[in-house]
Amino acid sequence: MAAALALLVVGSIAWLWAAPVEQLTFRSTDDSYYYFNVARHIVLGDGATFDGINPTYGFHPLWMLCLLPVFALAGAAPEPGLRAAFSLLFVVAGFTAWLAYRTTARCAGTAAAFMAVLALGFPVFLNPLLNGLETGLLALLLFALIHSAHRWDLLAPAAGVRRDALLGALLAAVFLTRLDTVFLLVAVFGAIVVRWARDPAPRRPSVLLRKLAATVGVVAALLLPYFAWGLVRFGHAMPISGDLKSSFPHPGLSLGSLMGLGLISGAGSLAVSALALLLLRGLRRPPGAPRVAVPGILAALWVGSVLHFLHTILFMRWGAHWWHYASYGPMTVLLAVLAVAALRARFLRARFIAPVVFTALAVSAAGGFALDARLRGGEHHSWYEAALWARAHLPPQAVVGMRECGLFGYFCGRPTVNLDGVINGYGYQDALRDHSLGRYLAACGVSHIADIRTRYDGAGRCVLRLPAFLHGGPGGAIVATRGAEVFTTEPRLEPSQPGLPRHDAAGYSLAIWELRKVLVVEDASRLP
Repeated sequence: MAAALALLVVGSIAWLWAAPVEQLTFRSTDDSYYYFNVARHIVLGDGATFDGINPTYGFHPLWMLCLLPVFALAGAAPEPGLRAAFSLLFVVAGFTAWLAYRTTARCAGTAAAFMAVLALGFPVFLNPLLNGLETGLLALLLFALIHSAHRWDLLAPAAGVRRDALLGALLAAVFLTRLDTVFLLVAVFGAIVVRWARDPAPRRPSVLLRKLAATVGVVAALLLPYFAWGLVRFGHAMPISGDLKSSFPHPGLSLGSLMGLGLISGAGSLAVSALALLLLRGLRRPPGAPRVAVPGILAALWVGSVLHFLHTILFMRWGAHWWHYASYGPMTVLLAVLAVAALRARFLRARFIAPVVFTALAVSAAGGFALDARLRGGEHHSWYEAALWARAHLPPQAVVGMRECGLFGYFCGRPTVNLDGVINGYGYQDALRDHSLGRYLAACGVSHIADIRTRYDGAGRCVLRLPAFLHGGPGGAIVATRGAEVFTTEPRLEPSQPGLPRHDAAGYSLAIWELRKVLVVEDASRLP
């Protein structure tokens, strides 16, 4: 299996260095370019910034650290940097598949292990591996956590200091890869306490306290430098991207988190894994049937995922995209495959189960991989087309302000100030709160405004609302007209999304306007 995966990775890397750059953008997520551009600025000596103007704290740290040597080697040009970043993604994905194979083989044999690798090709699991975000690294680390916890019984209260340190290091790495995995950490620590309480040979509380102290100590030692850097550099321990989207401690119950494909994928993963847990607990193994071992940490990860899901519904105001639930993937794949293996063991004559599952997974993976790129292609083509136009035609001193600006800002060759605020500094949110959007844009030197979802109303206006998410205020707005356009793409249709207007036959365009020809509204509450 290792050789086959290595050949697949090498072949994929050869393809991506030969493929047109635009085809690679269809496989990636716009937010991934926030990482790529910040990494490029860091290796160029500009510090942690997306636009080269405003410092930012809007990324998860471990994936950023992984990207720095990639962009140090690739240089400043965006195209080689993208190919190099994708090369790293394929290597990470290959190791993830290999570790999934090893873990599953240890639990249920070779056939189940092949099934797990095929399951990773299913779109809901494959996309997080290859979308350019931290989710690919997260999947690798979660499989490493599951494999290590099962092989060396890391949750045992008397596991020993070295194993406690390994558990702490793995948990810290998972957290630094994506900070909302804090719920998984809480659930794992809870599982350790339950394991101690249910031990048939009762141990003293000191054994539990020693284990928790050792594990938590390692986690704290690895996390404190990151939080200290945030406090010293930005005055905030948590990244701005998380602060903007969360209403905690006040329930938000936003439609942005209660609707959409993201919620469906998250709820579906929890439902499949819950059913698998019930099957694994209820099925009895006949005498002589192959044994299926279920790592105890999987139940803890399921509980942590449920906590994460509930937090999303209650406190996420917007931005809960499908990759927001990527941490559920490794747990779901392993539990589902182990449940199928247990069914085969229970009903020994049902030999058809494995071939049927193999075929279904292979067909779904191939079809989903092709369909996903096709669905994203229209929108990403507009971003890329506009970025190339801006690189060729905008003045060298131009600065663009734009929402959802990752791909555009990476390729356009001009500083691009993020008007969502997720990859901007806290000063932008303060400016929106204080109704000083115009002064902020002037201070950044913004000369042009762009937007990916441009559509003019009956009065010939396109209104870009810029809420002060961090402070819960209306913020400002930009009102543009066709007369201010310097560039626009062909209209395209796209499915409606929570929080966005539904499309009609006119579709959306990506437009670029001159700032001096648009209206900057300091208080969006005054708009009709």
